[in-house]
Formats: sequence, structure tokens, C-alpha cells
Amino acid sequence: MNIYNLRYFVTLARIRQYTKAAEELCITQPSLSHAISQMEKELGVRLFEKNGHKITLTQFGEEFLSYAEKTLDVLDDGIASIKRSAMGNGTIRLGLVRPLGISYVPRMAAAFIKKNPKLDIDFTFHTDVTGRLLDDMQLGKYDLLFCSKPSEEYHFTAEPVMLAIGAQRLLQAGFPCPVVEADAEMLPFADNTFDVVTVSFGIRNMTHKDRALREMLRVLRPGGRLLVLEFSKCQPWFKPIYDFYSFRFMPWAGGVIAGDRESYRYLAESIRMHPDQPTFAGMMTDAGFERVSWKNMTFGICAMHIGFKPGA
Repeated sequence: MNIYNLRYFVTLARIRQYTKAAEELCITQPSLSHAISQMEKELGVRLFEKNGHKITLTQFGEEFLSYAEKTLDVLDDGIASIKRSAMGNGTIRLGLVRPLGISYVPRMAAAFIKKNPKLDIDFTFHTDVTGRLLDDMQLGKYDLLFCSKPSEEYHFTAEPVMLAIGAQRLLQAGFPCPVVEADAEMLPFADNTFDVVTVSFGIRNMTHKDRALREMLRVLRPGGRLLVLEFSKCQPWFKPIYDFYSFRFMPWAGGVIAGDRESYRYLAESIRMHPDQPTFAGMMTDAGFERVSWKNMTFGICAMHIGFKPGA
């Protein structure tokens, strides 16, 4: 059974008249009748019943119509997809870790579409943790991932995109300096290397904060300073307002505006799980820092923690 015969059958089933169906298909009526007869012979059942000039579908014809329409829909979608791909158009399926789903990757996609208005490209976004994203990438669910560097077992080609962007911004700001990808718990620097170490809205996502703090202490010179800017615990009177904004309004707005409610929910949950100001200050002290203090910002929504390496 060929595709042309399927199209003939679906068209005739819709119009219910051989002459008009043949005109729409740009073939002769005998050719259409012959194609339908071939299909009925191949299937071993009658698909149509004649009633004067009109025809009706048999029970078998009704059943076969649903399958024929689905088959042609899939085929047409495939043809359209191949044509779009050949023209540089189509859908790009992006997988990304949740912190990037909030703003960075959607903004990048929007900028790409704006820069290339002639391309008919759609982006789909799915957020998850790196491990599941990589597993799904192996199953062919994504075209591109934004996540932590994959291990060699995945055999993926990985590019340090965020490092390149950071280096570019440093150059634009007039600070040409090397940029290094590293594990915060195993920094690739010698002891007593830096005068200042800073972390902004990152330490709450580090698995072992105590190890990371000890590494920061190690690479600081005696008397060097650590500055940690991070979300923290706000003042009690402001907490109901902040919780409503974080756990209700932000996820709702993220779902409406960015179509990604879960990324905004993850942000609020990660903030809630981060230690409060006194607890984190104690962690810095336990790691070996001295003169540890903090300064609340915006009623304690954020806090700047400061500590010094002994020995100055």
C-alpha cells in the first residue's frame, strides 16, 4: 500500500464523492476508483458503500480512516521537520540546571531569535539536575545541555560556556586575567596565593561547604580576606512577606512569564536550606577564619560574611 493511495482514501472519505475528490486530487475519477479498489483488495474488506452519487464509509472504513489520518499526520510532520532543518529552522530542545533556567538561558535564546528573525526556530526548556539531564541526553531527549561538566563515561563534547562569558565580561570591564574551571572543594592553586577570595550567591549550591571554606582559607595569604555574599535569613517581622513572595509569587510568575515554575521553586528552596547568619559564621570560624562578621542587607534577605586568615 503506497502513500498516494492513503491520501486518496482520506480525501475521498472527507468529500464523500468520487468526482469532487478526484478534482481536488488532480487525478481522473477512474484512477481514484482503481486506487480504492486496490486498497480494498489488499485489506480484504470494503471501505466504502455507494448510495447513488454519494458514498459512505463502512465500519471497516471508519476504523481504517483513523489509522490513515494518524499515519499521514506523522509523515507530514516528519517532512516538515526535515525541510525546516535543511533551512536552518526547527525546534531546539534545551536541557539545563535549574539556576540557569531562571534567566540566563531563556535570555540567550531570546537574543538568538531576535538576532536571526528569518529563522523559524522554537526553543523548548527543561530543567533538572546534571545527572538526570546527562542520562536523558543519552536517550536523545535533548539537543543541547547547560550543566556541570560531564564525566568521560558519557562521551559528550563539552565546552566551558560560562567561563568564556565570564572572561569576556572581565575584559570588557578592563580586568584581563586568567579564568580557571575548578572544583571549589579542591582548588588548583598553591597555598597562600590570593589576598582576597570572593563568592557571590554560589556557596549555598556547594555540596560540602566546610571543605570549600577550608580550601578558600588555604589559598589565602596570611591576613587575606574572604567575602561571601549569599541569601540568608531575613528579620522575623519581614519573613511572612518574604515567604509569600519566594514560595508563592515567584514560582507563579516564573510559570506565567518563563514557563518554568520549578526553577523558581528550586531557588526559594535552596535559599531556605542555606544556614542562617550565625550558623554560617560558625562554619567560617570552624574552618579557621578569624574576626568573622556579617552585614545584613535588605532586612537580612542577603548577608555579606567577612572573615580573615590568621597570621597577618
